[in-house]
Amino acid sequence: MTQISPTFISIEKTIGDVAERFSDDDIYFYSGNFHIYDYDVYYGNGVLQNAVGEVNSVISFDKGNLRDIFFRNKTAGSNATVVFVGTIRTPQEQEDLWDTLRKLLSGKSKL
Repeated sequence: MTQISPTFISIEKTIGDVAERFSDDDIYFYSGNFHIYDYDVYYGNGVLQNAVGEVNSVISFDKGNLRDIFFRNKTAGSNATVVFVGTIRTPQEQEDLWDTLRKLLSGKSKL
């Protein structure tokens, strides 16, 4: 289940035995928490998932992209549930960021 408001997001995902992105879409967040339910999980990037998220624990991150974070079950067949709740950019903040990047890339603006 996914719930999105202009500045807040909540996503629930069942974790499998093979490492998967938490989101197939780019979802940039300011701060967020991953709540681990049912079973322990491994998490990390697409190549390495050695960090352990224990059942009933909370993993916190500042500034990231849900597409870059991968999870897999610690024990095969023991499907965990992970819930992410966090704050995201407003649509206007996202558009302003893209406008700034376009100007920088075109040479029409400097930082």
